[in-house]
Amino acid sequence: MLGVVVSLVGVRWANAQPSDRVAVEVEAVALRALFLQREQGSGLTLYVGPAAQALALRDTLPEGFMLSAVPAAALELPVTAVTPTLLARHFREHPDAWRAWYARYPGTAGIVERTAPVVRGDSATMIIARTCGEHCQQAWIVGLVRDAERRWRVGTLERYPLAPW
Repeated sequence: MLGVVVSLVGVRWANAQPSDRVAVEVEAVALRALFLQREQGSGLTLYVGPAAQALALRDTLPEGFMLSAVPAAALELPVTAVTPTLLARHFREHPDAWRAWYARYPGTAGIVERTAPVVRGDSATMIIARTCGEHCQQAWIVGLVRDAERRWRVGTLERYPLAPW
């Protein structure tokens, strides 16, 4: 895994930003594979806001990666967008905030953050993270490839280290 992380550091990703259509396709495939198929969730709560207020990826984005700007609704998945304002209000108003979170958003994997995909030809890379409880955070580097039918699929899934909180 260290080799994967090291390979992301110092790489110049300029001019690797995909078209909006490709970004939506790649993100939808990665999120569906990770949370709806692998974990059999029934929906996602996606963080939409500045990286400086993100829960998991705030201090760990490699140079050249940025949080996704793809609107949650464009992904055509069962998604609820959550903003920093909604998060602050929820965690301020509920003494047992995570229990209340899962009661409000049952079947979700916590709060999911994702980077915009970096695409080079028929391969793409993105980082997806989630905060799923008071002491629960996980992140993955997702490598996607386009198959012979020109459909995106997950090719690799590696753990990505997060800064301690």
